[in-house]
Amino acid sequence: MIDMLAESHPSAKLAWSFVSMGVDILKKQEDTNEQVAELYGIMISAYEAASESKALRAIKRLAFVYDALFKQTISCARFIEGYAKQSILGRVISANLSKKVKTLRE
Repeated sequence: MIDMLAESHPSAKLAWSFVSMGVDILKKQEDTNEQVAELYGIMISAYEAASESKALRAIKRLAFVYDALFKQTISCARFIEGYAKQSILGRVISANLSKKVKTLRE
């Protein structure tokens, strides 16, 4: 219905295009925020599971697994810290944030 109204006048069409673009940007930002929160949860869960298992830590053959886990945890923590420090405008401009979150989740 709004699209129909927007078509009725050139100024309305222009205004609607700006409003809809703003809504799209905010939706994308909300999705990225949710992905970063999920990344944080995954990171904490993995770290807690690895830290609680004294038996696994005692096995020397798994030392490389723990080293990799801790390096990944540090990488995720740095990303989340940098993300949190960015302004909303900076987050919107950084279009590849969603891709970076997906890469870190893997």
